[in-house]
Amino acid sequence: KLGFTNEEIKKLIKHLPTIFSYNIDTLNQKIDDLINLGYKKDDIIKMIKKNPSLLSYNTLTIKIKFTFFKQLGYLDDDIINMTKAFPIIYALDLTVIKSKIECLYEFLYTKEEIIKMTVSFPSLLSFSLLNLKEKL
Repeated sequence: KLGFTNEEIKKLIKHLPTIFSYNIDTLNQKIDDLINLGYKKDDIIKMIKKNPSLLSYNTLTIKIKFTFFKQLGYLDDDIINMTKAFPIIYALDLTVIKSKIECLYEFLYTKEEIIKMTVSFPSLLSFSLLNLKEKL
């Protein structure tokens, strides 16, 4: 019902065995909440395949991070594209994300450049600060 093949379900269980404890209505609600943020169901399925732990994330936390990026100047489509490519962003701590964005400002990037870089290369936000500074 969620849109996964049997083989995909086996892989999900392998990576997230706690999925057995999830209520199907709760899983459907999480998917509906993501749809309400602007994601397409097919994209959500792809995101879950990339990062099965997405199913374990608190929906409120996802909404807070979505709003956080909007407050930084990201468009909804920017956030959706960035997190579709790298859904682990929703697992990153907001203070860590802030510090990485501040690091980019220190290197004199503009807000628009930072948005463009992180949308096209979202895993940049997962680099350690030391690694980020070395690469810049």
